[in-house]
Formats: sequence, C-alpha cells, structure tokens
Amino acid sequence: MLNLKIEKEFQGFKLDIAFQSDAPVTALFGRSGAGKSTILKLIAGLVKPDKGTIVLDDTTLFDDVSGVDLPAHKRGLGMVFQDARLFPHYDVKTNLTYANWAGGRKTNLEFSRVVDLLGLAHLLKRQPQNLSGGEKQRVAIGRALLSNPSLLLLDEPLASLDIERKRALLPFLRAIRDEFKIPMVVVSHDPMDVHQLAEHLVIIDEGQVVEEGNVRSVFASHAMQERLGERNQSAVIEANISGFERDYGLTLLSVGNPSLGATIRLHMDESTGEGMCRLLIHARDVALALSKPCDTSLQNCLPAKVAEINVSDNAHMLITCDVAGQTLFSQITKKSFDELGLEPGKTVFALIKSVALA
Repeated sequence: MLNLKIEKEFQGFKLDIAFQSDAPVTALFGRSGAGKSTILKLIAGLVKPDKGTIVLDDTTLFDDVSGVDLPAHKRGLGMVFQDARLFPHYDVKTNLTYANWAGGRKTNLEFSRVVDLLGLAHLLKRQPQNLSGGEKQRVAIGRALLSNPSLLLLDEPLASLDIERKRALLPFLRAIRDEFKIPMVVVSHDPMDVHQLAEHLVIIDEGQVVEEGNVRSVFASHAMQERLGERNQSAVIEANISGFERDYGLTLLSVGNPSLGATIRLHMDESTGEGMCRLLIHARDVALALSKPCDTSLQNCLPAKVAEINVSDNAHMLITCDVAGQTLFSQITKKSFDELGLEPGKTVFALIKSVALA
C-alpha cells in the first residue's frame, strides 16, 4: 500500500497531492507540467516535500511532523527515468548489476531470469551507445529490478520510443507486473499505455488530484474525457475471453454475463488463454442503431442502453451508453442523433469495427 499526502511549492507552482493505492500498477496521468514526474521524485527521495507523509506498506519514508526523511539510497525503491540514464563507460552487464557491486544491495531475483524476461542476453557485452532506445529502456528497467526494490517508479518509460518499439516494450512491462509482483507507479500521458498496464489511475492537473480509482471508472469520468479531447474521447471495456473462432483467427470476448449477448470478436493471440482483458474503444469508432443490423460486415454488435447525452462540438453529440453495466461512448453527428430520436433509457445497439480494436 502506497499512502501519499504531500505538499511542495516551487516558484509559481504548488503541488498538493493525496492518494493511496494497493494496486500492482498505479498510473499517474495528466498533461505535461501537471506535476507527475515531481511526484515520483518526491516518493524516491530525490526532492523533499515541504510537508506531509509518504508511507509504503509499514515503512514511513517521509513525515515532516515526526522528522522522518529517509535518504533515497535507504528507501529501497527502483527508479527508471525517461532517458534511461545508463552509465556510458560500463557495458550492459555491469550496468545491470550496479546496485549489487556499487551499493551492496542484494536481490532475490535471479540475474538470468531478469535477463531472459527482458530479452537482454545478446546485449550483455554491448556499450550503451550501441543500443537502441528500446534496448536502453529495457536495461534501465532490468537495473532497477536487480536493485531489489519494494516499489518500482517509472517516469514516462515509453514516451521517447516510436510506435514499433513501444509495442515491443509493453509486453516486458506487463511480464514484470505479472511475474515479479513488484508494485509499480508509472507516469504517462498516453491513454494507451495506461489502460494496458495499470489497475489504479490517478489524474493529476496543476499539482492536484482531480480523479482517481480503477482504470475503467476513471476513463468513464468527465475529468478523463475532458483531458482526452474531442478527437480521442474513449472508454475502457473489460471483457472475459470466452472462446475462439479458429477458422477466422478471432477471439471471442464476453462483456458481462455471456447470456447477455454482448460479445466482441477481434484478432488476438490465442496464447493469451483465459482471463480478463481491457479494450480501449474510441467514441468515434462506435456507431449506434435502433435495431440489430443484418447483412453487414460489422461483427461487433453490443446491446446497450442510452445513459447520458452531451454536445461534443458544433456537429457532433457524445452518447454515453451502458453495456452490461460498463460505460461505452459513441460520437455521432447531430443529424444522426435527431434521426434516431435518442434519449436516456432508450435501447440501442453499439456497432464497433474489429479493426478499431486491433
């Protein structure tokens, strides 16, 4: 459990933050300059709060009243910066084991397991200048893991990567979360990263917490939609893998009870197996119909009920729908809205392209 209640004032900016989380991964989300990275530095002990408390499980890291302020090297945390910050004069292996030979920190993690998980075996003798951006980030994450952290702090770990390298690194972060069970606090301004990694989401704006909770509920909030902007308004839907249509390479995902008929079909690696997965669905990729369509290429047709109606812009409406107790947004034209005669409580069918979920 991470419990944070701190204040820190800089020139022209005041940070006043309070939240707690016992989730495996907590994400701090917000615009640039909101104070997200500073929060990580405060937790890590790189910046001292003016007042407040920082408690991790049973350990008080900072308390201005009792005078506790553990130095960074005694907090037992692992920090991964956006720019990796590897030691340029050491090879990859020496960078990875830095906490052990330089700081005397022992780890319960097997060196070979971390190396294998992060795909670093063929890089151990390389110098940092001969690594790609994604490789440097993997080394930095491995170095932090091998420092035996009780909490891993990641500051925009994917921000400097192109889309291809980001897609390659995300599975490594998920594997760390699932296998090593080391809690993480991740700073990001990318909703795609947040919904794939985190369980608890905290929105930071101008040094304040404006919304927090589980990822699905926070994505459904007005605070999140406002920060995503009209073009990127989206919802997170949680669904359970319920079967496969192997002839077509499709995975079947049930939203809520399978008997409700809210099934999503999409191309997904069958090795994922059973369990829950999250989908980030953009409002612009969701169409609405009053009856279940036939003779259409659209495979995803979810029964829904109109919950809320808002004006999106001069030409569009944002329709909030309830799908098996979960929130789904649809952005449609005002013309379509008038022709469908939508109102709260009305039953509709939400149509989603499979390619939008790839």
